[in-house]
Amino acid sequence: MKKNLLLSLIFGISIALFSCGGAETPESCAKKYCELHSKYESAATDEEKQKAKDAMNDYENELEKTHKGDEDFFKKFEEETDRICQAG
Repeated sequence: MKKNLLLSLIFGISIALFSCGGAETPESCAKKYCELHSKYESAATDEEKQKAKDAMNDYENELEKTHKGDEDFFKKFEEETDRICQAG
């Protein structure tokens, strides 16, 4: 039982790290950001809005750490975010 729980935990962490970690693109990160923003916009309560806003801030901080100094990435990320969020 503990082995299954440990494997599930490791698998979950691996997916979270890979979701926007090694083979990420500005487009994939923009898509994730727009999903988080959509959750913020559609939140029904102040508590849900705050949770969504915290998730967006955490994701922004993660991107800043991962791509520190990569101006090209952030320029493309901003362009893709505008395009994807407006289309959604």
